[in-house]
Amino acid sequence: EEGEEEGEEEGEERDESRRTRRRFSIRKVVSNLPSALLIFLLGVVLAFIRKPSIVHDITFGPSKIKVVKMNKEAWKNGFFKGTIPQLPLSVLNSVVAVVKLSYDLFPEKQFSATSVS
Repeated sequence: EEGEEEGEEEGEERDESRRTRRRFSIRKVVSNLPSALLIFLLGVVLAFIRKPSIVHDITFGPSKIKVVKMNKEAWKNGFFKGTIPQLPLSVLNSVVAVVKLSYDLFPEKQFSATSVS
Protein backbone atom coordinates (compact mmCIF):
# COMPACT_ATOMS: atom_id res chain seq x y z
CA GLU A 1 0.00 0.00 0.00
CA GLU A 2 2.78 2.36 0.87
CA GLY A 3 4.37 1.83 -2.55
CA GLU A 4 1.06 2.57 -4.25
CA GLU A 5 0.68 5.84 -2.33
CA GLU A 6 4.19 6.91 -3.29
CA GLY A 7 3.45 6.01 -6.91
CA GLU A 8 0.25 8.04 -6.84
CA GLU A 9 2.07 11.02 -5.31
CA GLU A 10 4.77 10.84 -7.97
CA GLY A 11 2.09 10.62 -10.65
CA GLU A 12 0.33 13.67 -9.25
CA GLU A 13 3.64 15.57 -9.11
CA ARG A 14 4.34 14.68 -12.75
CA ASP A 15 0.85 15.84 -13.77
CA GLU A 16 1.32 19.09 -11.88
CA SER A 17 4.73 19.55 -13.48
CA ARG A 18 3.23 19.02 -16.95
CA ARG A 19 0.45 21.51 -16.27
CA THR A 20 2.98 24.07 -15.04
CA ARG A 21 5.15 23.56 -18.14
CA ARG A 22 2.10 23.81 -20.41
CA ARG A 23 0.99 27.07 -18.74
CA PHE A 24 4.53 28.42 -19.04
CA SER A 25 4.75 27.51 -22.74
CA ILE A 26 1.36 29.11 -23.46
CA ARG A 27 2.47 32.28 -21.68
CA LYS A 28 5.73 32.25 -23.62
CA VAL A 29 3.91 31.96 -26.95
CA VAL A 30 1.41 34.69 -26.06
CA SER A 31 4.14 37.02 -24.81
CA ASN A 32 6.01 36.62 -28.10
CA LEU A 33 2.99 37.58 -30.22
CA PRO A 34 2.73 41.20 -31.35
CA SER A 35 0.25 43.07 -29.18
CA ALA A 36 -1.50 44.50 -32.26
CA LEU A 37 -2.30 40.96 -33.40
CA LEU A 38 -3.75 40.11 -29.99
CA ILE A 39 -5.91 43.25 -30.01
CA PHE A 40 -7.07 42.46 -33.56
CA LEU A 41 -8.01 38.90 -32.58
CA LEU A 42 -9.82 40.19 -29.50
CA GLY A 43 -11.79 42.57 -31.72
CA VAL A 44 -12.73 39.74 -34.08
CA VAL A 45 -13.90 37.57 -31.18
CA LEU A 46 -15.92 40.43 -29.69
CA ALA A 47 -17.48 41.14 -33.10
CA PHE A 48 -18.58 37.51 -33.39
CA ILE A 49 -19.96 37.56 -29.85
CA ARG A 50 -21.86 40.78 -30.46
CA LYS A 51 -23.29 39.77 -33.83
CA PRO A 52 -22.86 36.08 -34.70
CA SER A 53 -24.54 36.54 -38.10
CA ILE A 54 -21.49 38.52 -39.22
CA VAL A 55 -19.88 35.21 -40.20
CA HIS A 56 -22.04 35.14 -43.34
CA ASP A 57 -20.94 38.66 -44.35
CA ILE A 58 -17.19 37.87 -44.39
CA THR A 59 -15.68 37.74 -47.87
CA PHE A 60 -12.06 37.33 -48.88
CA GLY A 61 -10.30 38.79 -51.86
CA PRO A 62 -10.43 42.17 -53.54
CA SER A 63 -13.61 44.18 -53.47
CA LYS A 64 -15.15 45.99 -56.42
CA ILE A 65 -13.91 49.49 -57.07
CA LYS A 66 -16.54 52.17 -56.64
CA VAL A 67 -16.30 55.85 -57.38
CA VAL A 68 -17.46 57.82 -54.38
CA LYS A 69 -19.11 61.13 -55.14
CA MET A 70 -18.87 63.62 -52.33
CA ASN A 71 -20.64 66.92 -52.15
CA LYS A 72 -19.08 70.02 -50.67
CA GLU A 73 -20.95 69.64 -47.36
CA ALA A 74 -19.80 66.02 -46.86
CA TRP A 75 -16.18 67.00 -47.60
CA LYS A 76 -16.32 69.93 -45.16
CA ASN A 77 -17.95 67.75 -42.49
CA GLY A 78 -15.27 65.05 -42.90
CA PHE A 79 -12.49 67.62 -42.79
CA PHE A 80 -13.68 69.22 -39.57
CA LYS A 81 -14.70 66.00 -37.83
CA GLY A 82 -11.88 63.75 -39.05
CA THR A 83 -8.85 65.62 -40.31
CA ILE A 84 -8.53 68.42 -37.80
CA PRO A 85 -8.90 66.21 -34.69
CA GLN A 86 -6.38 63.73 -36.16
CA LEU A 87 -3.66 66.33 -36.84
CA PRO A 88 -2.45 66.79 -33.24
CA LEU A 89 -2.43 63.02 -32.69
CA SER A 90 -0.39 62.37 -35.83
CA VAL A 91 2.10 65.12 -35.07
CA LEU A 92 2.45 64.03 -31.47
CA ASN A 93 2.95 60.38 -32.43
CA SER A 94 5.58 61.22 -35.04
CA VAL A 95 7.49 63.47 -32.63
CA VAL A 96 7.36 61.01 -29.73
CA ALA A 97 8.44 58.14 -32.01
CA VAL A 98 11.40 60.12 -33.38
CA VAL A 99 12.51 61.19 -29.89
CA LYS A 100 12.32 57.61 -28.61
CA LEU A 101 14.17 56.20 -31.64
CA SER A 102 16.82 58.91 -31.42
CA TYR A 103 17.35 58.19 -27.74
CA ASP A 104 17.58 54.44 -28.42
CA LEU A 105 20.13 54.93 -31.20
CA PHE A 106 22.13 57.72 -29.54
CA PRO A 107 21.76 57.42 -25.74
CA GLU A 108 24.65 59.79 -25.10
CA LYS A 109 22.80 62.72 -26.75
CA GLN A 110 19.85 64.60 -25.29
CA PHE A 111 16.67 64.83 -27.35
CA SER A 112 13.46 66.62 -26.46
CA ALA A 113 10.08 66.82 -28.14
CA THR A 114 10.61 70.56 -28.64
CA SER A 115 13.95 70.14 -30.39
CA VAL A 116 12.57 67.41 -32.68
CA SER A 117 9.34 69.20 -33.53
